[in-house]
Amino acid sequence: MVVCDDGSTDLTGEIAEQLGAVVIHHERNLGYGTALQSLFKRAHELKADVLVTLDADGQHDPSEIPRLVKPIEDGVAEVVLGSRFMDKHGTADMPMYRQFGVKVITKLANGSGKNGVSDA
Repeated sequence: MVVCDDGSTDLTGEIAEQLGAVVIHHERNLGYGTALQSLFKRAHELKADVLVTLDADGQHDPSEIPRLVKPIEDGVAEVVLGSRFMDKHGTADMPMYRQFGVKVITKLANGSGKNGVSDA
């Protein structure tokens, strides 16, 4: 497991290391995009077969990881995206303003494509 500690002020990095994770430490918060870039770079260096990203805010259910990885392991997909909007309960704890914002961002990310994602 690889964890990006993006300038956190809590014990995120230390706890992750104690649990056996490889930790990328950013001295200060560099933002979501830079954190993802750091994770992708480290996964490449480690020659990872599969990369799964989860935000640390608890909105993604880690128990879903095997279900997401299976199509890749079975050779039927190269990329799999999870979505909190496929099931009406997936956003139950998300404030309405965030649901609206995610839907707007997803619409913009999809453009006019008909086969877009449901949770950018």
